Amino acid sequence: MESTGSYWQTLFHALQKAGFEVILVQGNQTKNAQGKKTDILDCMWIQKLHSLGLLSSSFLLSDYLQTLRTHYSHREHLVEQTAMYINKMQKALRLMNIRLDVAIRDLTGKSGRAILDAILAGYRDPVYLASLAHFRVKKNKEEIAAALHGNWREDLLFELRSCLTFYDAYKKEILVCDQKIESIMTAYIPETDVLTLANKAPEKPVRKQVNRNSPSFNVRQLAFSHLKTDLFQIPSVSHSVVLCLLCNMGTDSKPPLNPYCSVLAASIILQKKKAWPKMNRSGNRCLPVLPPGRPAIVP
Repeated sequence: MESTGSYWQTLFHALQKAGFEVILVQGNQTKNAQGKKTDILDCMWIQKLHSLGLLSSSFLLSDYLQTLRTHYSHREHLVEQTAMYINKMQKALRLMNIRLDVAIRDLTGKSGRAILDAILAGYRDPVYLASLAHFRVKKNKEEIAAALHGNWREDLLFELRSCLTFYDAYKKEILVCDQKIESIMTAYIPETDVLTLANKAPEKPVRKQVNRNSPSFNVRQLAFSHLKTDLFQIPSVSHSVVLCLLCNMGTDSKPPLNPYCSVLAASIILQKKKAWPKMNRSGNRCLPVLPPGRPAIVP
């Protein structure tokens, strides 16, 4: 069967439940049929290639990882929506000549959120708004106050309030999605490792920076329980990278390690070709989150 978008999945699983041994192949292996391309000719061409042993099966995940991948994809969509509404809030403030994004690095952080809530509550004094910033903010109060002089347009304030409401709603859904992913991962920890989970914690304490899109649960401990190794000892590997590897590959690729090695090799090749900023046209879910060019990760 040729993989065409998501249309193959329903028939593929139905044939598997019926007892058929189905081989899923990529479209680049079957696209060289001569003549006019039709569904009937494609079927005949695929049957001929398979009879000659020229088709290789694609890497397919287990039902457990398929469930995790669905939740992870939904979480990534929610994260993208929060980023979109942050950009819209920055645009609304910029049109009012309020450069809060310049004075404070994170608009949705502790200081930025306090100032935003005060603006939407009706406060307009730049000195008072600047006093709400945390003392660890790099810019001083005068610089922050200078960035808060603007024209307070009602239409843009309405848009700002609406975007902030949607942002909060998506953040709540991300927390719910994190709880679901954590419960699924915890339920699939092998029985022999449940009792020794606390005693076999990662050896070296590694401090990784946590950003607003990092998972809300202890992804390091869960990764250690499933993979029997501490991925956080690898430099430049963050919480999001580990979560992506767990939800999209897990332990289905060991042995063999071909999916892992192919992703990491692509990372190194893209770094050498300086093509990393380009879109990931291969469709691989793990390639965009991996830090470019990390040969030390290859097992």
